[in-house]
Amino acid sequence: MEALGDGNIGMIRVYGMDGAGKTTLVKEIARVALDQKLFNDAVLVTVSKTPNFEKIQQEVADKLGLVLNEKSIFGKALGLRNRLRDENRLLIILNDVCKELNLLDVGIFFESDQKGCKILLTSRFKQVLHNDMRIEKNFVISLLSEDEEWEWCSHIVGDLVNNSDFQEAKSLLLLCGLQEEDGNIEMEYLMRYGMGWDMFKHVYTLDEARDKVYSLVDQLKDRSLLLDGDNYGIVKMHDVIWDVAISIAKENYMYSFRNVVEVEECQRRKTLEGSKAISLPNGYVD
Repeated sequence: MEALGDGNIGMIRVYGMDGAGKTTLVKEIARVALDQKLFNDAVLVTVSKTPNFEKIQQEVADKLGLVLNEKSIFGKALGLRNRLRDENRLLIILNDVCKELNLLDVGIFFESDQKGCKILLTSRFKQVLHNDMRIEKNFVISLLSEDEEWEWCSHIVGDLVNNSDFQEAKSLLLLCGLQEEDGNIEMEYLMRYGMGWDMFKHVYTLDEARDKVYSLVDQLKDRSLLLDGDNYGIVKMHDVIWDVAISIAKENYMYSFRNVVEVEECQRRKTLEGSKAISLPNGYVD
């Protein structure tokens, strides 16, 4: 926002990996900038991997109420440049610039005395733009930190993350992940180990534990995190979910071994000290 309000800056670029939120960010920036009367109008054009110059020119022209009668790209660019000279507070956003783009050839260009006009570009690549584009301010959009991710997740789902059922459901999913890949997981197994692990708060009998497990499993099924098993009282995990659960379980000092070699390697390195749960391969005897 400070860069947009700086009359000495004519061009700004926001770059970062795909999915980092560049488009969402610049749309919100444009909205706020218009609310604050920094610009009279704003136009957003998506460039993409294979830029269509005529389409880009036409979208900007439509926003300006300009009719481009010229047939060639050069002719359209000249007409667009002449029209843009009349603007004094216009924001043009070129989104997802993936290749070098000569804005002068396209006709998207502001003169040095048009200090109230800005060109804002987004790109996945830092070096994609040509030096002649006169980028004057760069902003990198990095991935969120772990604390920021959790804060954002909490903001979206509200108090759910602090809900006891949400936490027991999470632990139950990790417990399912300790089973062998694509294996049948018995609900009775989850009930017994869940009780032994003190997973269920305010549950004191086996019947209460069984009801709690079935309720939590239904919630996980509703979110496609668990699947129906081959028989009643059996659940399964999709292999992708299983891989993720195993990864998270390790971060929580819970280990599932696929073979004896992994067990012996961990014993040698003494990495199992302080572990919360260990699932050994079938038939393994120390």
